[in-house]
Amino acid sequence: MGRFWLRLARILPDVRRRQGLLPVTERFACFRTIGAVGELFLANLARFREKAERDGPLRLGVDTEAYEALSVPVGEMVRFLRVMGEGRYEELAQRYEALDSEMARQVFRSHPPEPAPLVVFSFDPEASRPEIVGPKAARLAQLAAEGGWKVPPHFAVTVYAFQLFTEETGVSDLVEQAEATVDLRDGSVLERFSERVTRAILSATMPARLERALDGALGRLRAEAGGEEMVAVRSSVLVEGSASSFAGPFESLLDVPPAEAGRAYKRVLASKYRPEALRNALARGLLEQDVTMPVLVMSMIRRKASGVACSRSPGHPSQVTVSSLSGLGDAEAVRVARLARSLEKRFGAAQEVEWALDESGSLWVLQARPLDDLVESQVAVAARRGAHVVTLDAAQGIDDGEDVPDRRRGSPSAAAPVQRDSVRESLRELLRLVTPLTLTDPESPTFDPEHCRTLRDIARLVQERARIEMFAVEISSRAEQRACRRLVWPKPMEVRLLDLGGAIGVETGDCVALEEVTSVPLRALLEGMMDSRLRWTGPVGFDLKGFVSVVVRSAADDQRYGEPSYALCSPEYLHFSSRLAYHFALVDALCGDSLGENYVRFRFHGGAAVAERREWRGQFLASVLRFNRFLVTHVGDRVDAILPNRPVDELEESLVMLGRLMVASRHLDMVIESPAAATVLAEAFLAGDYAFEQVRTEARV
Repeated sequence: MGRFWLRLARILPDVRRRQGLLPVTERFACFRTIGAVGELFLANLARFREKAERDGPLRLGVDTEAYEALSVPVGEMVRFLRVMGEGRYEELAQRYEALDSEMARQVFRSHPPEPAPLVVFSFDPEASRPEIVGPKAARLAQLAAEGGWKVPPHFAVTVYAFQLFTEETGVSDLVEQAEATVDLRDGSVLERFSERVTRAILSATMPARLERALDGALGRLRAEAGGEEMVAVRSSVLVEGSASSFAGPFESLLDVPPAEAGRAYKRVLASKYRPEALRNALARGLLEQDVTMPVLVMSMIRRKASGVACSRSPGHPSQVTVSSLSGLGDAEAVRVARLARSLEKRFGAAQEVEWALDESGSLWVLQARPLDDLVESQVAVAARRGAHVVTLDAAQGIDDGEDVPDRRRGSPSAAAPVQRDSVRESLRELLRLVTPLTLTDPESPTFDPEHCRTLRDIARLVQERARIEMFAVEISSRAEQRACRRLVWPKPMEVRLLDLGGAIGVETGDCVALEEVTSVPLRALLEGMMDSRLRWTGPVGFDLKGFVSVVVRSAADDQRYGEPSYALCSPEYLHFSSRLAYHFALVDALCGDSLGENYVRFRFHGGAAVAERREWRGQFLASVLRFNRFLVTHVGDRVDAILPNRPVDELEESLVMLGRLMVASRHLDMVIESPAAATVLAEAFLAGDYAFEQVRTEARV
């Protein structure tokens, strides 16, 4: 039999030969995150499509809100798929970046900026317009106006101030000349350009009109803040906080005395031309005019504690991660977690929230921005001057329905004059780059990144590829094998379980009793495999039209069940791989609350008989699966099938059927003598004759 197993190994997925596989638990975490974020994307898309068609005026900034709420989730899906694929899917990432850049230009260029103040406070009409004050300041102004969140007094030094500064100091001429005469893709040239522009900004004299506006705003801010003098000076760059974000290289200065605010402002502007910022801009195809630098000036809060909260933890969408730079009680941590979730609801995407708790117990929002990369964000949070990190979930008291302000209440943009239909037109143009679904058939040769025309196409492709990545998973490391536990059940096939979290009700050592399994799909599959009408022992061969062979007789006496079967499972997920009687079978299923995520996939191939008999057994399987509404691909002895987008009860029924089918089909390749016989066996199975007793009787007669 050694040669047989070598032949079989050649036709099995080449999974174990791949080096450095991502651990199964991490792969599953990415898979579930992709599903959750995909649902968020579709919910946001439905919301903004409804806004675009609704009668009446739209408030300013809705189009930029839609851009962030739609592009960020799809960007996260692409990134987590690349984690699952260990760096593959570069073409898909590039296609996403191109669409994201096109969307950003559409939104931020659709409303040419008209003359406006150099300085804008949070209660001014322009405060919620990101094309004037930048996304960071616009979000804070919206929160301050809606009344459900505490935001420190602040003002924005606008995009017009940036233009005034660069034009009057000659910086814009310097930049334009360099862009026209040198190749900034050359690393050494870029470094020299960065140094020259930075030096020009820092040594420039502040334009008199801007200096007067800044001094007046600082005095007004001090009065509004009750005499607090120290301020924070931070970038609110125009593409920051979007999926094109590269906010990291930009300057943020804390505890700045008012007398140093002008110098701090120049430092923030100069950070736009740091080498890393320039390289990121060039990589994303952003032009000089795409990255303008409004600046946020905010009163410092006398803090008892402060930190960052992520409204979604990597791979655990129900969890919030809270970090604190000083002491924070369990109750206060829950308040911060609720704050993060409320901001996620407000902006329609996972958020990274910078917060502060003052000495009176008030909780302040210092910044809220889309969470571009959950994994990197959590690492960054855990690494900031020894922060204490707490992860909380809904069972610990975070209720999305509590303490969530009503987004429909008044905002500064509601009082602002509406510019005809320009916002609606911009939103509709944006949705044309998002909504149409052109990738509909996963079997089509055009189901690939090159043919993704919209964000929805990309989301569709990511979800399908993520299913395939999970479908190809296999326990490969010794550590994973050691973590498996043996199922105690009344059948002669060894099953080992790897609990991905919550699939086993009681921790009882190395063995798991059948009644301890709480995984919905695994219980359904085992129920089918234990059907009393199935034959697990004894000869499976019978005479169809006189067919008897030595192969059948030898197979009938061979009751070995191959290598152990592995079940990777959670309460709603199952990945079951089996080598039963010389063939390979795989079941992959997700049975959760989200209809759009749910599916059952099945793969079957291999066997000990000649090729044509294995193909006829494939015909038998395909007939049964199609009758049960699976979408089936049958080539040779290989059968691939999927049942997508079904409620849990329907998927449970299909899994029970698959359990019966996997056992009933053992050795059938050795006794099927024709396509007609395959049809007879399929009809018998569908009639409930899982051991084919009636067929045996008729064959003997």
